[in-house]
Amino acid sequence: MRSRQNGRFLPDPRTARLKHDIFAEDLPSSAWLAGLLAADGHISTNLKGLTIAQSGPGGRALIEEIRRLTNHRLAISVQQPARGRPSYSIHFSSAQMVSDLQQRFRITTRKSLTYEWPDPPGHLTTAFLRGYVDGDGCVGIYPTPQGNPMLHLSFAGTPHFIQGAMRTVPAHGLYRVIKRCKSLAEARYNGRHAWRAANWIFSDAALFRSEKARNVDRYRAVLETDPPAWHEWARQRAVAMSHLGAGETVAAAAEAAGVCEQTVYTWLARRRNGR
Repeated sequence: MRSRQNGRFLPDPRTARLKHDIFAEDLPSSAWLAGLLAADGHISTNLKGLTIAQSGPGGRALIEEIRRLTNHRLAISVQQPARGRPSYSIHFSSAQMVSDLQQRFRITTRKSLTYEWPDPPGHLTTAFLRGYVDGDGCVGIYPTPQGNPMLHLSFAGTPHFIQGAMRTVPAHGLYRVIKRCKSLAEARYNGRHAWRAANWIFSDAALFRSEKARNVDRYRAVLETDPPAWHEWARQRAVAMSHLGAGETVAAAAEAAGVCEQTVYTWLARRRNGR
């Protein structure tokens, strides 16, 4: 409800006020938005505001989700290039947002060539990286040379950022320096490694389901209808590791998973090597 003062209606502060303190909140949704801004946001040089732009229908949906989370009430700016998809952007005038982003996630001006992995709190790491991938990553399904669908996941950033992110993702990815660009590298995951990475990054069902998250859902449907051999191996490995974690012997774990003991020893060796 709105209250009256001196004959005038006053806006309800719960619905009319921009959430200046959103990045001080210890929430996955706040970390997701911080990751998105780390990838695609622009901090003003006077440190009093920030802007983010996204293109196409998926970009418009991202902008609308940002507005919902922050209670943004100003208009969306739209630019239509001569070629390509329209671009949608919003601006925030908030020195507190800028300050919190810098203190908690190390996001500041001119970050493209300098942004380092911010080492977010452990319980927010997945959400932060998900926002980053939603903003500047690639998640798609592509055919192998044999015509089978394969999941691909990649994202780019400074070498420090990419190395830090890859240490947190529980999957084996390929690190590549992008030589044509200054201070830019890429993390790339394919096949079963992409599935493990994507399953971890997009695990929180409460966060916004972007186009990239929906690609993960589409690949999940592929695994349910026509699973590749590695998917069954992954299931067997999970069973074996669960039994080993419960204190059972390698022999018992191998029997429960339906594999030989040597296979379990190989899985243990790979786990020690981070694979």
